[in-house]
Amino acid sequence: MSLSNDSVVLINARLDHVSEHSDRALEKLIALVESTARIEERQAVVLNQLADLNGSVGKHDEKIRNLEEFRVAHLLHCPLADQVAALDRRMDNKAIEIRVRSRRYRALRAAAMMLLGGVCAAVGKFLAGLFLAPKS
Repeated sequence: MSLSNDSVVLINARLDHVSEHSDRALEKLIALVESTARIEERQAVVLNQLADLNGSVGKHDEKIRNLEEFRVAHLLHCPLADQVAALDRRMDNKAIEIRVRSRRYRALRAAAMMLLGGVCAAVGKFLAGLFLAPKS
């Protein structure tokens, strides 16, 4: 059994079509493999950076813990604690004194403004009566 010329041409066209699709598929597969390799390289770099950061975070955490322990020990055994407490009390008393003085100042200022306003009104009334009074 022999194939006709048209059948051979059609089979060759189909083979070319399949070959073209397989070439494209192979190119896409190669690109995918290269992309995966780049992603793996980036992942390795990121993992190295994370390992470095974890090490430095651990060091900082240890330093912070040591400083916190020192602070607590200092607060418990400070030789100047009594003097610091006395200074705190003096500062609190000074703050209260300033608040009281500020309230008094605001009250006196309001009274002075009212008095000044009354004096200005009286002077204005006097001057108005002096200059606007009917002339006889």
